[in-house]
Amino acid sequence: MRGKDTVKRLNEIVGRYFDIPPGVGFGAHQPPFDIDNPDLHETKGELLAEIELIEKLLSQLNVLVPLLRSPLLGKDAEKKVGLPLMQYVDSEARRYAAKRMVEDPTDLVIDGAAKVGAWGSSATLLGGIQRLAERRRADLDARLEKTWSKRGRPPNAYARTIALRLAKLVAGRTGRKPTLGTASDGGHPSTDYGRALEETFEALEIKGEIRRPGEWALKQLTDEDIVRLPIYDLHIFEALRSKSSVPED
Repeated sequence: MRGKDTVKRLNEIVGRYFDIPPGVGFGAHQPPFDIDNPDLHETKGELLAEIELIEKLLSQLNVLVPLLRSPLLGKDAEKKVGLPLMQYVDSEARRYAAKRMVEDPTDLVIDGAAKVGAWGSSATLLGGIQRLAERRRADLDARLEKTWSKRGRPPNAYARTIALRLAKLVAGRTGRKPTLGTASDGGHPSTDYGRALEETFEALEIKGEIRRPGEWALKQLTDEDIVRLPIYDLHIFEALRSKSSVPED
């Protein structure tokens, strides 16, 4: 989430161009649409660096997780070797947890893990991280093939995502499909959606022009998106619908 000034500016932009007021209560401190970045990799090098990190992590987890599981799920000989160590760790963890006051979520996690068995809890947790890391690696491999194997500069996924979220917000509030155009006297945007998108990009520090992301976003709108919503439903609608993944080409 961006800072309060950014949120305030985004609410001001959509309010000025489309008469969309900010939410009420906690919603007053939220942006008019989700501004999370679905893709934090701006270069191929950044993506490859994360893949390398995942490979290092998996190389360790692929050894550690089976070792942790051996006293629990291994063969009889493995259980016999690992059981004393597991019992020692569980006993010491319970003793340590008994001396701690549960004052924050971390204390609560430690206390819960100690009560059910620190060794088994660790095996379960690290096994879950292992599976998620494998899934993330597969996702990044697919993204590498899809986005960075092509010639030329890949599309800015964040720019497209923000353009689409703004377009859906406007369509849902006005009941009309936004339009995008360029003024003949200077090349600046000639429509409210274009002007709002330009200011939104500035507020979110998104570099580049708005035309391509904006045109792409408008093509993604469906008849379902262009349905005017009551004002009190708007923020709920956006929260449910704007959690999009990386845009498709």
